Amino acid sequence: MAGVGKTTLALNLYKTSSVVHHFDLQAWCTVSQNYQKRELMLTILDQVRADSMDAKKLDDEDLADMLCRSLKQGRYLIVIDDIWDVDAWNYLKRCFPKGKQGSRILVTTRYAKVASEIKSKVYTLMGLTKDESWELLHQKISNKGGIPKNLLSIAKEISDSCKGLPLSIVVTAGILSEIEASEHKWNQIAESIVSHILDDVHSQCKAILELSYSYLPDHLQSCFLYFGVFPEDMEISVSQLITLWIAEGFVQDYETNSLEDVAKKYVVDLITRSLVIFSKERSLGGVKTCRVHDLLHEFCKEKTKETYCGECVCLCV
Repeated sequence: MAGVGKTTLALNLYKTSSVVHHFDLQAWCTVSQNYQKRELMLTILDQVRADSMDAKKLDDEDLADMLCRSLKQGRYLIVIDDIWDVDAWNYLKRCFPKGKQGSRILVTTRYAKVASEIKSKVYTLMGLTKDESWELLHQKISNKGGIPKNLLSIAKEISDSCKGLPLSIVVTAGILSEIEASEHKWNQIAESIVSHILDDVHSQCKAILELSYSYLPDHLQSCFLYFGVFPEDMEISVSQLITLWIAEGFVQDYETNSLEDVAKKYVVDLITRSLVIFSKERSLGGVKTCRVHDLLHEFCKEKTKETYCGECVCLCV
């Protein structure tokens, strides 16, 4: 299921200090629905070999050979995230040298068929329990000041209604953290979520995303939908994103702040609401790159079509 936490779990493992120290080489490669096989190899090679600039000149066979030889230099961990079909795996697996040095490849996918065709150990992530769901919601809201005692029962009802899907829980927490902490407001959120409780989990998650979007200020709605014009799973340069927002006229002009400073606040606001994912930090602080979850990317594209009635929106990135 999308949003159950596959990528989050893989990323936490990938960054764990004991894992980092155990492996000599590490690389992360995101596949998604639309991918170029050659680019997948180049992405991995760039992370495991310091002098990979000339690799782009090689044909596919020589490129695969260079990657294989590079990985033989030590114990490696490769994460292949969000793979949709087995073709991408069949193309890449020839690059991974076999041996007993303890190297590992971790693959995430929504499809059991893909996992079985890869013929590896399969770990199926289940949704969170009610207690785990409550703990996650409570943690996310506590970061913004906590849950008032008179709203605990409503918050518990909201937590249970998210059906154990982490993405739904963190997005809902983003809504609750930004609206007035009153019984009336929080009951509205609870009723909106409960009204979809008989739907399948995917449909309910989309309903929660719609709810979160409706609570965005007008200026943030346009900025959020703009993520839909970027390729799925792309790490987006915040400086480039800000330039494009300003060019589109999405950033409101304030006398006391520059447009760039205002746009940076927009990015932070979307991250705070759990609609945008923080990816990389600048050396001097601040967000360097960000991205959106697959379901949010899909929502942005669909909502843009509804909002602009099929008007053509083009962007070269």
